[in-house]
Amino acid sequence: MWKKIKEKGFIGLFLLMICGLPLLYRIVGPETEENSENRTLAEKPKFSLAGYREYPERYEQYFNDHVAFKPQLVKLNQMINYRLFGMAENDQCVLGKEGWLFCKVDQTIEDYQGMCVYGEEQLAAIAGELVRVQEYYQSKGIRFILFIAPNKESVYGELLPDKYEQIRDHSKADQLVGYLAEHTDLFVVYPKTLLRERKDRYPLYYKYDTHWTDVGAYLSVNELIGQMGYATMPDADQVTFQEEGEHVGDLAVMLGLLQYFHTEPEIGVADFTGTEAETVYSYPHHILFNEKFTADGANPEKVYVVGDSFSAKLAEYLKYSFSETTVIHRMEYTPGLAEGEETDIVVCEVVERYMDEMGSISEVLIPKAEEME
Repeated sequence: MWKKIKEKGFIGLFLLMICGLPLLYRIVGPETEENSENRTLAEKPKFSLAGYREYPERYEQYFNDHVAFKPQLVKLNQMINYRLFGMAENDQCVLGKEGWLFCKVDQTIEDYQGMCVYGEEQLAAIAGELVRVQEYYQSKGIRFILFIAPNKESVYGELLPDKYEQIRDHSKADQLVGYLAEHTDLFVVYPKTLLRERKDRYPLYYKYDTHWTDVGAYLSVNELIGQMGYATMPDADQVTFQEEGEHVGDLAVMLGLLQYFHTEPEIGVADFTGTEAETVYSYPHHILFNEKFTADGANPEKVYVVGDSFSAKLAEYLKYSFSETTVIHRMEYTPGLAEGEETDIVVCEVVERYMDEMGSISEVLIPKAEEME
């Protein structure tokens, strides 16, 4: 008898889940829907005879993205796994050792493991793109520099879960840097070794975020300007680090566990320069940004940084070394902007996980009219 009652109870609970939740969602759903996946959710497709073959797959994507109370159920599942088993992982990030969170998108972990390898043709194609950009800027009297920001996993990989065993310590960025050194005269700066050497002394990347801290950016800027042949800022041992508020990590948001990985200190660098930098214009930092600074008493050259989100903090310290510093996200850049500002140096910054984008970088940096000549 009890067996039948339990069976009926489970059936009733199942029916409540598949029927009751959607009905409740129709009442309060719009107020509870949220997007914590750091991507654009699929929109409901419109049926047409021309696209009937793709319609089922597109509708399935829409349905999966908008399941009733999906964000709340995902968070509940993550909370249970973390509280009961000390585990937290989804398709975007994973909890590592000592409470560190790591990114899983764009094959970031696989690249750290040494599982992602460029073929000879891919290396040649990316190198050809970068050389094409270099030659274009040289024709305009502009110096071109490729700056590669290391992934967090490349610097703190030992804190990843043990299941992500490293097969070899050689990423796609390592491959490309070696290839460029052998086959081109491109100026490349890749501070991976430096950051690995200093990581035990300074907080270089956030625990709950994909990005580097001000300290990591400061060390990397010093490496960049030093290799460019300019006087560097004081070494990290000679500057002051201070807390400047709290930082909410993007990985904590993706994981849906902000209640456990909420904030961490924002560490800034102080008392490192006597040069004053003024903001000419500044658009809010989020995913996209565009800023320009001037500095009296700095090197007279004008530098233009075109990059991804890692460029934002890079410019915070680079701006003290040049008379004029402009930084803009690649997605916001219009070909020809740097030349129009009478720029002396263009720095193309790319974080490791976006390395493949260098295979079409000429489309971003070279005006189409110039490509056709």
